[in-house]
Amino acid sequence: MIKKTVMTTESPKTSRRTRIAAILMFVGLAGAVALQWWMSRPPRSIQAFVNTGVSVIRAPIAGRIDLAPEIRVGRPVEPADDLGVIESDVENPRVSQLLVQERQTEVLIATLEQQLAGTRRRIEARSELIARFALENVEQKRLQDKYHRSQINTVREELRRAVVSAEVAASEVRRTEKLFERGVSSGVALERVVGSGREASADVSAQKARLAQFEAGLEASAAGLQLDGPRTLSEPESRLRQLNTELVDLEQQAADVARRLDGAKLELEVVREQLGSQRRTVVRALNPGVIWSVEAQSGENVAANGRIAQLVDCRDVWVEAFFDESDTARMSIGERVTVKMLYGDMRWEGVVETLRAGAGRVTVGQYVVDPPPEIARRQLPVRVMTARIRVNWGTDLTPEKFCFAGGSVEVVAR
Repeated sequence: MIKKTVMTTESPKTSRRTRIAAILMFVGLAGAVALQWWMSRPPRSIQAFVNTGVSVIRAPIAGRIDLAPEIRVGRPVEPADDLGVIESDVENPRVSQLLVQERQTEVLIATLEQQLAGTRRRIEARSELIARFALENVEQKRLQDKYHRSQINTVREELRRAVVSAEVAASEVRRTEKLFERGVSSGVALERVVGSGREASADVSAQKARLAQFEAGLEASAAGLQLDGPRTLSEPESRLRQLNTELVDLEQQAADVARRLDGAKLELEVVREQLGSQRRTVVRALNPGVIWSVEAQSGENVAANGRIAQLVDCRDVWVEAFFDESDTARMSIGERVTVKMLYGDMRWEGVVETLRAGAGRVTVGQYVVDPPPEIARRQLPVRVMTARIRVNWGTDLTPEKFCFAGGSVEVVAR
C-alpha cells in the first residue's frame, strides 16, 4: 500500500502582506482612538499668564528726589501716601519762568495801584469842584430868582400905573366925545384925547409883555437856563454838568483799574503758589496699588515727568490665555474655566470675558505686566486665539506676591 503525504506551504510574499495589513489596522485603530480622545478633551491653553494694569508714578517737577524710607518693592501704596519729596531750584526751568512772571506781575500791580491812586485823586478834585460849583450855582439861582422877582414886582407896579392911566385916558375920551357931540369941544381936542388913550392902552400891553418876559426869566433861572444873551446854560450850571460827566468817566476808569488790580493780585497768588509747588512738591500716587519697581533713588536728580516707580493694580487682575485656534468652535463668551498655577497646586474658577481669534502675531498690550519671556520674545507666531479670563481670586491676591502679576498659569475649559 502506498501512503500519500500532502504538504501545504505559504509563500513568503503572502505572509509579508498579512503582517503589513495587521500593522496598518493597529495603527488606524490607535489613530482613531487618539483622534477621539483629542476631539473629546477640553480646550487647554498653550500659554497663559496673570495680567493687571500698571501705572507709572512720574516726577511732577525736575529736581532732587528724596524718597520715603519705607518705599520698596512690594509695598502697598494709597493715593494719600507721601512717597517722597522733590526739591528744585536751578534744576527746574519752570522756577525761573515763574520768578520772571512773579516780578512782572508785581510791577503790573504797582503800576495799577499808582493809576488807581491817581484816578482817585482826580475824582476827589472833581468832587470838590462839583461841590463848589454846586454852591455857586445855588447862589446864582437864588440871586437870579431875587432879581427876576424884583423886576416882576417893579413891572407889576408899572402895569398898575399904566392901567390906571389907561382908565383915566378912556374916561377922558368918553367925556370929550360927549362935549364934541354937544358942540362944546372941537374935533382937534377929541383926536388929541383919543391918541392919548391909545398910547395908554399900548403902555398897558407893553407892561404886560415885560411882566411875561420876567416871569419866563424866573422859570428859566429855576431850571438853570439863561434867556438874556446867548440861549445857553449858565456858566456854573454848564461847568457843573461837565464836571459830573467827567466824574462818571473817572469812576468808571477807577472801577476798571480796580478790577485789573484784583485780577493781577489773584494772578500773583497763583504764581507764588505754583512757585512754591515747583520748588518743593510731594510725590503721591494717583491710584492705589503695589510697588512693582522703583526706578529712582534718593539723592538723584530726576527730570520733569521722569519715571519714579511703577505700581500694579490689584483691584483689576485677570488672566491672558492663548489657545490653539482650532479650539475656537468649542469655546464661547461666558464659558467657565479652571485656572491653576503652572507651578503649584493653587487653582481658581474663572469666566471667559473676551475671545479674539486669528492667524499671525498677537502683540501684548502696553501698560500691563509683561508676559512670560517666551511669549514676549516669540510674540506667538502661530495660529492662536486670545482669551481674557475674569477669575474669582477670593482672598488669594496679596501685595507680597504682587497679586500673582506676571505669573504663568494654565487655563482649562470645562
